[in-house]
Amino acid sequence: MSELQNSDLDIGPILRLCLQQSEQPRPEEVLPETEATRTLWGQWHCLVLRNGVLYRVVHAKNGRPVTLLLILPVIKRTEFIRRCHEGMTAGHRAFLATLNQVRRRGFWPGWRRMSIDTVDSTTRVVAITGDDSPDQDHYNP
Repeated sequence: MSELQNSDLDIGPILRLCLQQSEQPRPEEVLPETEATRTLWGQWHCLVLRNGVLYRVVHAKNGRPVTLLLILPVIKRTEFIRRCHEGMTAGHRAFLATLNQVRRRGFWPGWRRMSIDTVDSTTRVVAITGDDSPDQDHYNP
């Protein structure tokens, strides 16, 4: 995952900066980067590295433990959403349950809009073809 994050145009610059320094870089350092990179830069205080992989820390309420959300590279996002939506054994999840599963496990700038679009397109394919079986190719990383 570290290699995928490092090669990602949005995550890579932030990952490399996190590896080099603990203090948030000056805004000028990320100004030429993508909008998503700048969004991640704005959340610098919530980012943490574990074994070279970048996560977003979510501080829990009501005494619950802190949660680490994987910052997903572009190449893995659709697969991640589909897994949350379909699951291997859980069958189709309701739309709001899918958003909740994505929100609880991963993060990237624009995750909500992409999740809505992906679930919507999956629902349209099922409505047209009648095939709601998961595509096994998506489960082979």
